Amino acid sequence: MSGLEANGWTLEGINDFQVCGLGGCTAGWCGNPCSGTEEYAGFWCGGGCAGSISYPLPSGYNRGLIQIGVSYTNPSCHGTVTVGDQTLFDDNGGIGNDVMKLEFMYNEVPRSTRKHATNRPLTPFVVQGDVITVSEEGTCLVDVYKLKVSTSDWTIVSMFGRGGVDTPEKLAAAGWQLDSIDSYRSTAQHTGFWCNGECNGVLSLPLPRGSSRARIVRPAPFPPSVYEYI
Repeated sequence: MSGLEANGWTLEGINDFQVCGLGGCTAGWCGNPCSGTEEYAGFWCGGGCAGSISYPLPSGYNRGLIQIGVSYTNPSCHGTVTVGDQTLFDDNGGIGNDVMKLEFMYNEVPRSTRKHATNRPLTPFVVQGDVITVSEEGTCLVDVYKLKVSTSDWTIVSMFGRGGVDTPEKLAAAGWQLDSIDSYRSTAQHTGFWCNGECNGVLSLPLPRGSSRARIVRPAPFPPSVYEYI
């Protein structure tokens, strides 16, 4: 846990941890089997309590990716991942052996665009950037595999899969229009919607004004592809 704090993370309510390597558990409590396929670590509050780890996202970037999984699950398990006011992941009961990559956009610093009521710009100032927080309660492990940041001209409009758009209700709330859609299936990485039977279903989304290019990623069962449109 001291190594986590030394790398800029803040711990709240955390009293135990486990580090997993390719050869198995390498540090902390080793009572939970490691996958042996990737390196990751979990931090939690043992017992009927809640714990979290938080990291202030660095300035100069606007996009991030965190790869997580949940282990040692039980019915009272509740895990979340948030960035600022965005909820990337919110799960009760655990997700079994699923490992998921959650992409997100976040605010850069410094910011100097606020104005007085007289419409005069304020003196440029630096404010804290968004903070990513991984939390758990009910004794379970939200394992963290990696956290990466980058810069991108793309703005994520809709993220599909668990933690994002994974039901027709969330799709409609995100601004999509559904026509004859009556079935769906969601995994950790993507969500599919369709009209079940001899019928046709359509999803449509009004593209944001002021944009001239769009990109959509189509995953399996088709060959994963990226399409760009002007």
